[in-house]
Amino acid sequence: MAVKYNESNQWYSIPDSTDLTFPNGDWSFGVLTNVADNSGSLFQYIFSTGNVNTAGGFNLYLVESGAGTDPNKWKAWIGSVQLPASTATDADGKDRLIVLTRSGTTLSMYFCEPGQGATLQASATLSNALNGAAWNIGRRADGNVDRYYGGIAGEVFKGDWSLTADEITALGSGRPIWSIGKIPVVYLPMETAEATLTDIIGTHNATRNGTPTTVDHFPVSMPVGAQIINFPVVSTGINGTISATLENSNALIDAIT
Repeated sequence: MAVKYNESNQWYSIPDSTDLTFPNGDWSFGVLTNVADNSGSLFQYIFSTGNVNTAGGFNLYLVESGAGTDPNKWKAWIGSVQLPASTATDADGKDRLIVLTRSGTTLSMYFCEPGQGATLQASATLSNALNGAAWNIGRRADGNVDRYYGGIAGEVFKGDWSLTADEITALGSGRPIWSIGKIPVVYLPMETAEATLTDIIGTHNATRNGTPTTVDHFPVSMPVGAQIINFPVVSTGINGTISATLENSNALIDAIT
């Protein structure tokens, strides 16, 4: 299951919080995407936390097929740094995990399709933190009518750690993020277009704006036989119900205790 946006006044928002800052250090952000129709000559923003080319902002977007430069490619403005366009094109109706990950001062964009290895798409140097205020999933932060996303989006995560290509490959193949020893700051399954999407790791729930719809898409990230394991509040602030496979439950327990 996933959420489908129609490129018109549909998005999810998360209020600003210090937890949502991308630090001046290692971090990663990921989102599952599927774009089958990218007609037009402008841009579709799947994620935005502030103005483009502005200190603190984070904007990830797809260039539409009719654009004169880099059509059907993903680009990003990270603060005042513009990440080069993705090497590969999109808008072919394929499922893709897109990950931006920072290690040291190197920021990298990766694509990963199910059953394939993660591929490096672009890289740049970044040396500052990003605090662009509230999150917008499905549109640019300023609400420009020509900057909405028109496609399918699945789980969204943010963590204060870097990811390797092998780890991204594992995630793109459907492994839960905590099974590779990573506990995110924000994790939104985005399986249904509910009025409130619950952050199952932290407290950063997303509020629906407009009427995005639920679609039968993206396999459930947890393998067959997944169990629901309830954890009490722990010192790191992780609480609530966390989904994990039995075979990976020990790794999750080790990661949060």
